[in-house]
Amino acid sequence: MGIQLRAAALVSGLVLAGCGNGGMAARTPTPTALATATPTVTVSLPSPTATPVALCAERTGGALITFAICERTLTLWSTAGSFIDEAVALLASGEQRIPAFDELVDGTDCDRQWTWHANPAAMSFVDFAIELCDGCPFHIEEDKSYWLDTVGQYCPWTARVAAVDDRR
Repeated sequence: MGIQLRAAALVSGLVLAGCGNGGMAARTPTPTALATATPTVTVSLPSPTATPVALCAERTGGALITFAICERTLTLWSTAGSFIDEAVALLASGEQRIPAFDELVDGTDCDRQWTWHANPAAMSFVDFAIELCDGCPFHIEEDKSYWLDTVGQYCPWTARVAAVDDRR
């Protein structure tokens, strides 16, 4: 109630008392002032038909693996069995290894925020990688031709497995 009174006091032009009464208005605001101080908040909820379809919902025979990288996420489809197995183990243990995506492909796949993806069969985890292939997903997005044509692979050193949706 104190917050409403303070807001009402400010809206109605009343001066707040500085000390002795806990910040309450020097005089009690009128009900009109309280009604004026209460903001109207409109919340738009999406319609049931606006709910996005699950990522690559129709796919089987692999896994959707989500990585946390550079305060962003990257979700990739993988059909590399040993990569999926290790992603599951890393998620369970909380440990980290460097994912190596050996071939970058132009075009959006299962992660709609990026206009590139990795070849689902050409993925592994490694202990060391050259600095050239390290970076953030948005670096690839910002200079896609360089990454796809020159670097050709992606091995983000700070990536952590955040989720695995195993559909094998």
